[in-house]
Amino acid sequence: MRVLEDGVDTGVEVEPGVGSADYLQGFWLGTRRALDERDRRSLTLTLPRLDAAALGALIALFERATGFYAGRVGINAYDQPGVEAGKQAAGRALALRQALLAALGPEPAGLEELCAEVPGADPITALLLLEHLAANPGRTGVRQDDRGYRRG
Repeated sequence: MRVLEDGVDTGVEVEPGVGSADYLQGFWLGTRRALDERDRRSLTLTLPRLDAAALGALIALFERATGFYAGRVGINAYDQPGVEAGKQAAGRALALRQALLAALGPEPAGLEELCAEVPGADPITALLLLEHLAANPGRTGVRQDDRGYRRG
């Protein structure tokens, strides 16, 4: 994978005059040469820049390549038990998210208090959901302070 445009310039140098994008290019060139010296074939995808559209296209490409290859070796890549289990777990997580949002009020509440209010709440999943909700207060209305999580 190779990206031509460095992206956002943070001004951080790894070494004088050398940024992280320069190192990534060096790693790519070094890996390419090492593979070539050992007669190992490789393929490079070059992107002008890595943005949301390019990332989405890459995900779609790899998803389709996986489906194509799986079909060639006799596997249905779209009917795997792990995929279905993941979908069911995601549904439970989204239901817990809604229950946590409903349990939040204007007064701060801690994780234990919220889990006690939501029957069957898994504390680890609840914490991960609450952190995500609090990281997006403009969209979710959830805020966090040293006393806990609250809405508004």
